[in-house]
Amino acid sequence: MLKKLVIFLLALIFLPAGLQAGVTGKISGTVKNKQTSDPLPGVNITVEGTTLGASTDLDGYYVILQVPPGLHNITASYIGYKDITYQSVQVSADLTSNVNFDMEETALDLGEAIVVTAERPIVRKDETNTVDIRTAEEIRMMPIRNINGLASITAGSINDEGVVYMRGGRSNETAFIIDGVVQNEQLLGGNRTNLNTNSIEEVQVQTGGFNAEYGSIMSGLVAITTQAGSPHYHFSAEAVTDEFLPRDNNNFGAYSYAYNDYNFTMSGPLIPNYKKLTFFGSFQRFYRGDRDPRFGWADGKTYTFVDPYNIPVYETDSTGASVFSGMKNETLSTTLDQNIKPGNWENQLNFNGKLRWQLTNNFNIQFSGLVSIIKNQNTNLGNIDGQMDTYYRSRVSHMLVNSEHSPRTELNTKSLNMTFTHTINPTTFYNLRLGYYDSFRERGDGVFFNDIYAYGDPNKNPYMPLDPETGERIAGTPLNNTIALAWHGRGYLFNNYIKDKQIQYSANFDLTRQQGKNHLIKMGAEFRYGTIRWYSLGAYPGVSGLAAPFEGFTGSNEDWYQLFRNAARADYYGYDFYGNEANSGDWFENADGTIETGRPEAPKHPMIAAAYVQDKIEYNDLILNLGLRLDYLNPNDWQFKSLDNPYSSGGDPRSFDAADIEDSKVHTFLSPRLGFAYPVSENTIFHAQYGKFYQMPRLIDMYASKNYIDILLLDHPYYDNIGNPNLKPEKTTSYEIGVKQGLSTRAALNITAFYKETADLVRQESYTTDIQEIGFMFNNDFGTVKGLDVNFTMRQYHNFSASVNYALSFAVGTGSNSQTLRNIAWLQEENPKSTNPLDFDQRHTGTINLDYRLAENQGIMFAGMRPFSNTGVNFLFSFNSGRPYTKIAVVSEPFWSGGTGNQPISAINSNYSPWGYNLDMKIDKTFNLSAMNSKLNVYLWVLNVLNTKNEVNVYPFTGDVDNNGWLDSNEGRSWQQTASPSEIELYRKRENNPFNYNAPRQVRLGLRLEI
Repeated sequence: MLKKLVIFLLALIFLPAGLQAGVTGKISGTVKNKQTSDPLPGVNITVEGTTLGASTDLDGYYVILQVPPGLHNITASYIGYKDITYQSVQVSADLTSNVNFDMEETALDLGEAIVVTAERPIVRKDETNTVDIRTAEEIRMMPIRNINGLASITAGSINDEGVVYMRGGRSNETAFIIDGVVQNEQLLGGNRTNLNTNSIEEVQVQTGGFNAEYGSIMSGLVAITTQAGSPHYHFSAEAVTDEFLPRDNNNFGAYSYAYNDYNFTMSGPLIPNYKKLTFFGSFQRFYRGDRDPRFGWADGKTYTFVDPYNIPVYETDSTGASVFSGMKNETLSTTLDQNIKPGNWENQLNFNGKLRWQLTNNFNIQFSGLVSIIKNQNTNLGNIDGQMDTYYRSRVSHMLVNSEHSPRTELNTKSLNMTFTHTINPTTFYNLRLGYYDSFRERGDGVFFNDIYAYGDPNKNPYMPLDPETGERIAGTPLNNTIALAWHGRGYLFNNYIKDKQIQYSANFDLTRQQGKNHLIKMGAEFRYGTIRWYSLGAYPGVSGLAAPFEGFTGSNEDWYQLFRNAARADYYGYDFYGNEANSGDWFENADGTIETGRPEAPKHPMIAAAYVQDKIEYNDLILNLGLRLDYLNPNDWQFKSLDNPYSSGGDPRSFDAADIEDSKVHTFLSPRLGFAYPVSENTIFHAQYGKFYQMPRLIDMYASKNYIDILLLDHPYYDNIGNPNLKPEKTTSYEIGVKQGLSTRAALNITAFYKETADLVRQESYTTDIQEIGFMFNNDFGTVKGLDVNFTMRQYHNFSASVNYALSFAVGTGSNSQTLRNIAWLQEENPKSTNPLDFDQRHTGTINLDYRLAENQGIMFAGMRPFSNTGVNFLFSFNSGRPYTKIAVVSEPFWSGGTGNQPISAINSNYSPWGYNLDMKIDKTFNLSAMNSKLNVYLWVLNVLNTKNEVNVYPFTGDVDNNGWLDSNEGRSWQQTASPSEIELYRKRENNPFNYNAPRQVRLGLRLEI
């Protein structure tokens, strides 16, 4: 392993120069004499408010690198000519903005200047792949307030209940990058960072054909550039709420869901009048009483039923011990009399900021950071870590009678980086970036949370009927009711506690040089080192208690640990058994088969390194993006020497010892990238791209705990999977071709066809060892994605602007995620060898965004005033076809039985749910205030304006949204003969699950003050 790392580092030396995204753009152009068209050498070109600038060469050509994204004023100055300033030149990361000057001769003493408002080209010549850019101004006008929402309005993107899928890729195949730093967490691959949208300068969404500087990405890129400090002070304050609406009726056309968002931004020089040291800061406090409003909840009725589990009763005897004394039947009732679902709130605090110090004209330092603190209770927890959790099938019952025990999550994430930039000369500069990412998540029962002793204590957990002396299940206790109404009774815990901590250190170096007029060369290298900690304990009723003595237990801690370590499903690394952080330690059995109490296991330390070189070649009639990337992936973990005989390498074939394992494999791979754009004319551009893209598998699928493996292999109390550190990188080969056509100076059409082949995707399979049949991860999933993206853009014309995005996509494969074949592996059935539609195969998706805006002194005249001046309205209409599902026969009560007895009666994912439609709206008006030259913007923000009730989930048994088919089965009809009318009505209410529908109309009022 060390030899391979040395070889790779030597490769970096000979391929010098980060992996991280570009965060600046480029301005170039020519300067000519307006009268003669001769080039003008020596003209000074400056970017207002910065130290950036250039002088034209003998051909009148100039180039300015490192230009921050946003709107800039560009000025050309030359003795004997009138100064020319182009205002509001739009610059975007990684792209070139062309600004050409035609200068007029003038007398030296006139001092005349020409000011021109820049007109952005309707088609960009240098885009060789699909790029969708949203500026800060556009974002403020739209009825969207989160990163995922901004990403999902791009053609080819799907937002499936908060999870973004791009061009048929899995959820972990989209990278989220803020100010050049990747925000994806390493275990599951998703984005944990939240950001105040008022701090965004630009969002750039790419859905294929990424340059060589982008690594660990296969399907989509969401690159965000936040605002930076300016030479002048700016302040904004905003408040958004729906609290003016009632919570118990919708007489105003909508309920209040206790939505409150307060945020502030401030920027300017850190020291007054010292403009070389500037800052930007943002703070947001965000609260939702119902984090996920849905149709079909409140109805004002009272439901009564008998607790199907009953409650085990423990009494304290004369010695103080807990003694099981029998079962208590309890009649439960609940009234659905408010729209806010209980146990479903969220509270966020988000901070981000930048500090930029221009030490000299050639050297600057930038500090930036993000902090996100999230606390929530989530009734709609659903799929956890790629596996179906018991709670998923019973979430509605938690809301009905047991909302305080809905799972609670706390997530703290911070991302910090420091960038040194040195400009060697006007055409060459380099960056050195040091980064730190830290994320800690904790999730558990809504009441006991991280008090893990409480989960296994029958004095606190009434559904933990274990004998204190033996730890065995008490005979005759409930949980044998196969129907059970799918209700969890009062006091039923969310019996799964997890926490993880992920830290990553990174160092990046990149060098950029403009070589002549035509070559922009960039090369870079990066090294990342992680520390991953994971801790999970499960205590499901009827299975186990946790490893913590409760009152009445007479044994020692050591005895307790030996008794419960297997049943408690202890899965941990970077911690000891009891959840204390551990930086060293290896879990192995002693010679007699015992282990030490709380034995720690060291954290995992993945290492990633990369190097790349790319050349952007720009001619008038051809643009080429050529790149080559070299990646090094080292999970830096252990593996079994023999998976067939995992414990046979040591002395005892039934004992896990150090001789059974060896170092995991190291992977290196090359990925070529090629993109080109061919401008047929000023308004017609053909573009195409080809590339290979690799990505590290989710670490949750690679890493395993020694203790957990020992449980599964030796005791085999249930079926579960083991991570595989030898997983190869997942791979995508992508092709794209398209045409951009300018229809006028303000309208353009872009049509792109794409095709992708995916290979080496991770999936769980069953594997036979000499000890047990286990679940193991392999690189055996594959698939193809093909489709067509259509984008129409019309810039503002007579106050009206519009954009239309549509995508036709066919995504097929052998698995939608690494757990798709979990049940097949469990039942040891044959794995599929043919492809089927993936779970996120949404054939048709689209958005239509319309904006009408009146400027100052525009609009009708009324009583000597123009009341509608500075007023705008923005409509965002979205539509999509349904998602696929597999039809299943009803063989048992669906909510309680789980999925092991499912019998498919159709081809996999051959059925589709109904289409969905949604219309959002934002109306705003700006008032110019005389005080401090400030502005007040007032807006009404309405989601689902038409109150459309879409079916987002259906029951696979029937294809219906409110009928799972069980009541019509023989078993269901038999149950109805003995059940009370209230219980039958309650079951139907359970079928009418609010999470099967979309969100109803929501109305919010906002105020934004800018100074």
